[in-house]
Amino acid sequence: MRASTADRDRSIEVLKSSFVEGRLTRDELDLRLGQAFVSRFFAELMAITADLPVGPFGRLPAHPVTPPFPRTRGPGVLTAVAAVMLAGFAVLIAVWAVGPA
Repeated sequence: MRASTADRDRSIEVLKSSFVEGRLTRDELDLRLGQAFVSRFFAELMAITADLPVGPFGRLPAHPVTPPFPRTRGPGVLTAVAAVMLAGFAVLIAVWAVGPA
């Protein structure tokens, strides 16, 4: 999946926070910021912050899942079974009503 500008901004914030907390040296920060600016794919941004406690799942939330395609409400299996049972009962009642001839 391609990375968006917002994805890059979030990863840069994670890197800055990690530097302030003392988790990255200045050289590591500069290297990772350079990688973040040229990253084209979301997985590349995830890799840059994966070893940080606030990494991919702390401040880089996964993109929301696409909602499933809405189902159409047609006759279900239970409706078909009920229709067959009613037809069967109707036949049985007709035979009973006529009785032995």
